[in-house]
Amino acid sequence: MSTAPSSSPRSRNQAARFAMAAAFTGIGVLHFVNPEPFDAIIPEAIPAKRFWTYATGVGEIAGGVALAVRPDRKVGWLLTGLLLLVFPANVNQAVNGIQLPGAPTLPRWAMWGRLPLQAAMIWAVLAGTRPGPAAPSTTPAG
Repeated sequence: MSTAPSSSPRSRNQAARFAMAAAFTGIGVLHFVNPEPFDAIIPEAIPAKRFWTYATGVGEIAGGVALAVRPDRKVGWLLTGLLLLVFPANVNQAVNGIQLPGAPTLPRWAMWGRLPLQAAMIWAVLAGTRPGPAAPSTTPAG
């Protein structure tokens, strides 16, 4: 009788970390390749939309790379801050029904439905940067 191996919390955290690293890096690159959709959802009260699109793109790329190569708690909290920083743009899109230039039409329910995903992304980032158990000491006692 064979049983499937269960995944450990550490491997789940690592999977969350790499998934989020890829997502942040990819979306960050899109801020430069196709900035117009990101500009479009920034609230009107915020000036210099393109500056903020590029600045958050740099943050997402840097955060994604850092998450992949140095997954410490500081990276997790910095990415959490970035997710909270961009959240008003997602709310603005939902409240005002902003369609993204060049993208398929997104139903309003999907705009509202994506807002709770921000909490899931925060969880994944923090889970991926959760410290693991300490490695056993290799120095002799005494």
